[in-house]
Amino acid sequence: MVNVRDFKKEDARAVVGLIPQLTQNIVNPDELENRMEKIAVDSNLRAIVAEEDGKVLGFTQLSWYVIPSKGLIAWVEEVIVDEQARGKGVGRLLTERLIEIAKELGCNQVKLTASNFVAQKLYESLGFRFKETEVMIKNLRD
Repeated sequence: MVNVRDFKKEDARAVVGLIPQLTQNIVNPDELENRMEKIAVDSNLRAIVAEEDGKVLGFTQLSWYVIPSKGLIAWVEEVIVDEQARGKGVGRLLTERLIEIAKELGCNQVKLTASNFVAQKLYESLGFRFKETEVMIKNLRD
């Protein structure tokens, strides 16, 4: 049975192993495990993992902040599910738990980026909808 729980510092190495399944665009990969350990104690976000029989199958995190016109909003980051566990509802369990956490915090909105068709269908089934926007990004490490 899959269990969803808070991310712990001890989970850092397992999650580092999952991240390349999400993206190859990893800033300073040699610092990744250290960043993961910091996530475990960061009070501006909440990270969770899905595990089965002691093995981490997935990871995601929720960040939140106040926008003057919107109030408290939350942002889902990096929903990662191990390739071997995909199609078993792990991503749904993780995302549903983050939605619960956002409600507990009193957030008015939850936002995320859907990077592929399967993820888009999952998020739509959970009530997310596309919003027309022009997102611009400036990398500060270029």
